[in-house]
Amino acid sequence: MTDNHPDQAPGSEPGSFDNTSTPGPIRPPSPFAEWAGLSQPASAPPRPVTPAPVGQPPHIRPPVLPGPPPPEQGPAADRVFYRAPLAYPAPPTPFPPGLSPTTDDPLVSVDFNGWWNRSFRLLRAVWRQAALVQLLWAGPIVVAGVLASVFHPSTFTHLSEPSAEVQPDWRPLVRSLYYLVPIGVLIGLLGLLASLATLHLVVQAAVGRPPSVRHALRTAGPRVPAYIGWGLLGGLLTMAGFVCCILPGYYVSTVVLILPTVVLLERGRAVARCFRLFHARPGDALARLATIIGLTIAISVVEQAFVLIVIALLGPFSTDLTAGAAFLAGSIIAIAFSAASQVVLAPMNVTAYADMRARHEPFSTAHLIT
Repeated sequence: MTDNHPDQAPGSEPGSFDNTSTPGPIRPPSPFAEWAGLSQPASAPPRPVTPAPVGQPPHIRPPVLPGPPPPEQGPAADRVFYRAPLAYPAPPTPFPPGLSPTTDDPLVSVDFNGWWNRSFRLLRAVWRQAALVQLLWAGPIVVAGVLASVFHPSTFTHLSEPSAEVQPDWRPLVRSLYYLVPIGVLIGLLGLLASLATLHLVVQAAVGRPPSVRHALRTAGPRVPAYIGWGLLGGLLTMAGFVCCILPGYYVSTVVLILPTVVLLERGRAVARCFRLFHARPGDALARLATIIGLTIAISVVEQAFVLIVIALLGPFSTDLTAGAAFLAGSIIAIAFSAASQVVLAPMNVTAYADMRARHEPFSTAHLIT
């Protein structure tokens, strides 16, 4: 017969709870014992230790800080944009590789000399195709001038002799307005198309594609209506600037000089975009745009000199045919100079736009590759 300890539960073995020789009291387990661990803070997991080579101290990895998962892990990996909560700083958003301008960028330059060299380098690459595009509007104007000089030679005689006492007879021209006005509108639309297509040829050469007249016309055609609308708005703002004061008119006309390139390459508020790009770095923008304006004035002066020389050489002859030929020759010279100026100034316009945009926001020629 085995005697149990007075405090020992029936059926239990004596001394099984202790390693000592003296048996202690045995108490029933607490019903809340399994909850005791829930109220205690969990111990931090040990830091993993990476085995180090012999002779070097072990490398301890830094602990993983609590917080949201990084963008490349967890549920945020399926999202296009990662937005951290307010308690954590937003992660940096670097721009995709290849979209930052370099010193070898075909369009973006860091100084005036780089802009000038890039413009003429692009001009050498596209001048043949650009000259073909300019024939879209120059050819119809020449044909219309020839027809007008043939059917109304007396009018051209008086126009080529401004010092004559007899006033020119405008009635033939007034009667012919019903077909001259549609022809003029058509030539104007062709001129806008040629202007945008010439700019697109420059963009093709900048992105490394062979300049294609067909592709340029196909791309520029849908942008003609937008160019008309924004051009009218820019013209109204320029007129308002000249009415208010002379200087605001020059300011607005200078800012909207890159409007054709903005309309061709961007969508949205083109006039407001011109102002934002100009004011990003006004000094750099003014240097480039003022150079374009100066070259335009210089080409116009040379054009007027050639026209006056031709009229002076052919003007003394009093026959209607000779006077009409002089007037037509002067018109052809003016058209040729206008077309040449568009060919020369188109690369400058595109590179000026690229420089202004790169100073306003991250931009490079790679943005134009589509």
